[in-house]
Amino acid sequence: MINYHIGIDGGATKTIARLISIASSEQSILIERTAGSGSLSQNFEQALFTVKNLVAELLHSVTSQAKHVNIAMGLAGAGNDKLRQKFIQSIQQHFKLDEKQLVITTDAVTSLFGANNGKAAVCLALGTGSVAMVLDSHGHMKQVGGWGASIADEGGAVYIGKQAVRAMLWEYDQNNDFNSSLSIKISEYLGHNRGQILNWLSQASVVDYADLAPLVTQLKDDCSVAKRIFNEHIKQVELLAQTVLGSTSLPLILLGGLAEVTAPYLSGNLQNKLLSAKGNSVDGACLLAKRQLTEQQEIKVCQ
Repeated sequence: MINYHIGIDGGATKTIARLISIASSEQSILIERTAGSGSLSQNFEQALFTVKNLVAELLHSVTSQAKHVNIAMGLAGAGNDKLRQKFIQSIQQHFKLDEKQLVITTDAVTSLFGANNGKAAVCLALGTGSVAMVLDSHGHMKQVGGWGASIADEGGAVYIGKQAVRAMLWEYDQNNDFNSSLSIKISEYLGHNRGQILNWLSQASVVDYADLAPLVTQLKDDCSVAKRIFNEHIKQVELLAQTVLGSTSLPLILLGGLAEVTAPYLSGNLQNKLLSAKGNSVDGACLLAKRQLTEQQEIKVCQ
């Protein structure tokens, strides 16, 4: 008998796992834990290690038998079917789970379901990366963006960070120095000469670039370079939103670390569509775990 749900949100920078009891109608949260990266595409083995440890910790707190839980995960990189299937197989074998107990999808999908409690909406997740998702009134989903920071993810923190580094490098090449407030601040992270900068660039991860994005948002009102990069960010978010919205009248929900600083600068047309998020990716994962159980119960009734 299923007594618990586990919902997991695995992103590029952190993974959040939540255990919920279904014994009461209110589905009370029992435990929530946070760990490192849960991105399949960024570091598969690290994601596997992180998720296994989190699930084991949550299970150990309430039961020693995994057969009593339904688990739903939204993981960055799970759009890659080969990686997703490999991950599913490893989790099922490790915890001896029935295939009906486990749902693994992308963090974009769980964010979409969490944003409006599973109701129709358009969701823009603006975090380390970026992705737009739509859930229509018929339950159909569509994704725009989310191709990954190596080639796209405009509107995300990694893209902003890379633009800021490029601006700093141009200043160094042109003046052999850093002139703008933004470049001066970034040089404190990367270094002040070619050797130091090349060393940083050779080791930089997507998280390292994402960590530079707050410098842009903090300096956008006082530094022309930061303002230019931030304005380009807004253009990219506008394009993403307009592409996924199309002619629909669905509400628009922004999620992620860049949501709050981005929203006030969107065009009036998009601001009129904005709806505050009712939940996040972990909420969405828990909702999917619940739906998985409900669908199983419905199938048994029909039989």
